[in-house]
Amino acid sequence: MNITSLRTSGTSAAVIADIFAMHFPAAESHGGRGAAEHAGRRERVVILFKAVHVPLILADVKTQTRRLWPHGCRAKAGSVHWGQSSLKPDSRFARLKVLAVYRERLGDISEADAIAEGGYMILDYLQAFMEINRFRHPDAVADALNLSIYVVQFKRLSTEEDA
Repeated sequence: MNITSLRTSGTSAAVIADIFAMHFPAAESHGGRGAAEHAGRRERVVILFKAVHVPLILADVKTQTRRLWPHGCRAKAGSVHWGQSSLKPDSRFARLKVLAVYRERLGDISEADAIAEGGYMILDYLQAFMEINRFRHPDAVADALNLSIYVVQFKRLSTEEDA
């Protein structure tokens, strides 16, 4: 089953996620470096975004991001990060204050969350997530919907706002 067949069948992502939850175990975190390790650092930790998302963040349309982060969470509520479109420091485009971080299954995304991800409908967001994270095999839909991912809610800081 793939995103196209989900879209044409009219079946909701939540129902599909529940069906696949019975057949695929949830992904687990493997521990590792996280936001707490970086707490004492003076520089801001980076959150990378695709270039297509930069204007959406600058327009305050995209206010959430979902991440796999297999080695542990890289953000914590209250922290401030540079939004960048590559690992080069000159790709910084905004300071982002993290408002909340929590885990959920990717398939549990709500319509409101998909909109906060950049104005998507749920199935369009799931397709974009799979393309960004390189889920290409047909069975990847089932696996991805059941993944336990980090949800990071953030706001863009204006130049006047202090971290």
